Amino acid sequence: MEYVRKDYENGISYLSRIRPEPPPGEILECQFRIGELDVRLGEMEDAVRRLEPIELKRQEPKEWHNRARTLDLLRDAYGDTEQKKRCGSEILSIYRDVLASEEKIREIKATDIKLTNAKDILGKAADTFKSIGEPGLEDEALRIRGELIKKVEQKDNP
Repeated sequence: MEYVRKDYENGISYLSRIRPEPPPGEILECQFRIGELDVRLGEMEDAVRRLEPIELKRQEPKEWHNRARTLDLLRDAYGDTEQKKRCGSEILSIYRDVLASEEKIREIKATDIKLTNAKDILGKAADTFKSIGEPGLEDEALRIRGELIKKVEQKDNP
């Protein structure tokens, strides 16, 4: 895993050398992947330190999918119940907005991984809410997940 981390760090360094302004999306994705490795390795403090700034940079509406992914990792990394609840609640807010946006539904339909990620993220949010004693939020996460799947898999009428 350390080799993978080093590869991502080298990628960031390389991108920074080949262009005066490296592509911010690619840099954030590399940093996100290192944070993901930190979570998998159980290095939660390192993960939080790396992922919190990424989450702040992904506040733009067009970044909804990447922000949900980042909040999902932060939810795993936080030890504090209130922080876990905050991340889960923000994830619910993102996907409520997705349900209300035909443009975002079309975006999910066009990119299979976004539906796969949404199912996973909302399922894990429901599990987190259950584990911290928030059955109402658990039910809400499962409801949003079900509605999203139904809406995305619904055939468009010509």
